[in-house]
Formats: sequence, C-alpha cells, structure tokens
Amino acid sequence: MVRLYRYRWTIYQVTGSEALSNQQIASILSAVLDRQITYVAISEQAAREALKEAGMPEQEINLVLGLYTTQKFGYYSDISPVIEQVTGKKQISFEQFARDYTEDFK
Repeated sequence: MVRLYRYRWTIYQVTGSEALSNQQIASILSAVLDRQITYVAISEQAAREALKEAGMPEQEINLVLGLYTTQKFGYYSDISPVIEQVTGKKQISFEQFARDYTEDFK
C-alpha cells in the first residue's frame, strides 16, 4: 500500500520590530550597558584578511562578507508583522532585548 502525503510549507520572514543601523545598535547598547560601544566600519579587504587570519575558510568568508554587504545596502530593512501574527505577541524593541540580556553583554 502506497500512502501519499501532502505537505504544506509556509515560509515566514521573521524580523525585529525595527530596522537599525550598526551605529544605532551601538548607541542603544551604550545607553543600556552604561559604557561606550562604538561601531567601526572596516574595509572589505581588512575584514577578509582578519577572517582569513582567524582561520575561517574562504567559502565562509565570502558568505559572511556577502551578508554584510547585503545588510549595508539596506536589503534587510523590511519589517514583518509575522511574530505577532504567529504568536499573538508584539515584537520587542532591540533596546528591550538589550535590557533583558544585559548580563549576557557584560
């Protein structure tokens, strides 16, 4: 006997409640942790060399730098309501997340 199953796949775009730049994230962390956190942008070449020096394989380096470049150009700035739709709970802000996990950032 052969059984046929139908699967329904749903793909969710899960995001935070706000689109933040790296500078904004550093500013929020600075305020929450009560110490100066500074985002320092480095060139792709400097990042590539540092990752290579740390022993990361070339394929992974390309993946990391590709993700960063995509983020830098704003492709991850969409905000999705899916968290509330699926869980019934509102998303928390990055600031609230940082406050909730302050001890983990120290």
